[in-house]
Amino acid sequence: MLDFLTFERFIAQDVLILFYYTGAAVMPLFLWYLRHYLIRRLPWCRSADARLKEFYGGLETGHKVATILFFLGIFFSMEVIWRMMFETMIGYFQMHDALRQLLELSRR
Repeated sequence: MLDFLTFERFIAQDVLILFYYTGAAVMPLFLWYLRHYLIRRLPWCRSADARLKEFYGGLETGHKVATILFFLGIFFSMEVIWRMMFETMIGYFQMHDALRQLLELSRR
């Protein structure tokens, strides 16, 4: 406990993994719910949603498929970027721990 209180041991890696999964799994679901909530509550969101549905409904089948694939590609790209961001931060803390161990070994 003393190592934790004196910042000798970081909890960042465990916390970062928790935040990663929260952002990767929970946030898309939350945003989907928020979309429906805003459409129900705000008239301008409702009219924008109706116009988008009308526009999408007027597209040919090939364009509909391309639109869905485009947005799925964006979604998966953002998931990869989210993962890379957390891998970078976790790698930083792992390097910090390794350098601290090397420093302790060199002092002996």
